[in-house]
Amino acid sequence: MVAVTLGWAGLASAHSFRSGSTVNVGANQTINETLFAAGRTIDIDSEVNGDIFCAGQTVNISGTVHGDVICAGQTINITGKVDGDVRLAGQTVSINAEVTGNATIGGQTMNLSSAGKIGQDLTLGTTDATLNGPVGRDIAAGGNSLTISSDVGRNITARLNKLILASGAHIKGNVEVTSTSDIQKDNGATVDGKTTHNLPSPSKPSSRATHALLFGFGIAWFIYWFLAMLFTAMALVLLFPRLFQITTDRAMPRPWKALLVGFLASLALPFVLLLLAITIIGIPLALFFGLLWIVTLIMSGPVFGYYLGRLILRDSRQPLLIMLVGAVVLLVLYFIPIIGLITIAAAVWTGTGMLLLEAFSRTPKPVYTIAKPNSKTVKVKTK
Repeated sequence: MVAVTLGWAGLASAHSFRSGSTVNVGANQTINETLFAAGRTIDIDSEVNGDIFCAGQTVNISGTVHGDVICAGQTINITGKVDGDVRLAGQTVSINAEVTGNATIGGQTMNLSSAGKIGQDLTLGTTDATLNGPVGRDIAAGGNSLTISSDVGRNITARLNKLILASGAHIKGNVEVTSTSDIQKDNGATVDGKTTHNLPSPSKPSSRATHALLFGFGIAWFIYWFLAMLFTAMALVLLFPRLFQITTDRAMPRPWKALLVGFLASLALPFVLLLLAITIIGIPLALFFGLLWIVTLIMSGPVFGYYLGRLILRDSRQPLLIMLVGAVVLLVLYFIPIIGLITIAAAVWTGTGMLLLEAFSRTPKPVYTIAKPNSKTVKVKTK
């Protein structure tokens, strides 16, 4: 599994990486590979024959994407067709074009305009959402309010404070809502199936509604951890830029050595700590080495992120930019099912291996012999 992640890192040149304060991919460019973008403002107006992974304050995607879009930002605007799925996390998310696959969206506000369309399922974890464009299949939602004024191909399952079926809404399946308030259904709104309104019950909540609510919390948790880990990594490289540079220098030509050292250490250390602990007198040493190992594990992620940043930006000498790009790519990979587990294992083993190799190189070898005293006699001149 780890080989897959390191293989991806080694093939970094086969992907398109864009970073900086402003990332602009114009309409005259065609990207025939996976696009990774990180910056304050990201504008993608080109045709992309692959997936897009991005993180920024403002993200605008107006080109056609023949793949999935996985992005996080404060403001995300999708105005170009996405021939795949979208997974978006942001304060404000707007979709003004067709998404042929599924949409998974978390944030404060979400708007699907009349020019937008979700081809398959829509999963929402937002405070407020407005759907003026059609959804091809099911909707699962959790949050404060959801307003629908368009077609929904199948069922709606939600846990909300308020559901509004505005004029023009046509639900072709069932509607099941858990809410403290009644469903607001305007004239001209139709539901072909059964409408069910459940009052919230702490003891016996609806399983689907609970799933929708948990999803909303999950999206918020994702955003928190993404920003928290990114901030931590940037703070560490700001404080210790030379440490990250020197530590990753050793792994650049031979990453497999660091991976092997980290893997063997993760297997051997628990047994060493156990042996020290059962000897009673070794308990202080067990605690000491245990604390050192915890610190090493915490540092392994940022170190591996910096290593990825150096692979991507080989000619850059700016530690903050290197860490930003590497950490964003690493964190995005963390939250992709299956690939995330592989990436975590690679980051922990390779990162700890790099730290251990650097620590070994800096540790002076102990000398267990005592130098002999100088036996030369000093002659004293007498008068």
